[in-house]
Amino acid sequence: MQITLLDSNEHVLAELGRRIKSNRINASLTQEDLARRSGVSLSTVASIERGGDAHLGSYLSLLRALGMLTNVEALVPDRALRPSELAQLGHERKRVRPRKNEASKLEGWKWGDEQ
Repeated sequence: MQITLLDSNEHVLAELGRRIKSNRINASLTQEDLARRSGVSLSTVASIERGGDAHLGSYLSLLRALGMLTNVEALVPDRALRPSELAQLGHERKRVRPRKNEASKLEGWKWGDEQ
């Protein structure tokens, strides 16, 4: 089943739990085996597989034990570089220039000692 933007958190958690359970069974592991390999309690494994809410660390431990941790990369992908950023590769950005409307506020500013 596809997860969409319109799905509730509960629906997404249920789908993640279903997928973890499916991969556990495909790996011929019992819940006890997965709990032992991941360092997560048996009750947490069972809860996650039922779609229960759990700490992200518990999900990561289960995915690591199932050999699926690298799939987390798709959750929050690294930002793609723009062509202008590729040209400046190696030059770390050190500041942000004010927007034009903010810069116009500074144009009338004086030190106070000008006549």
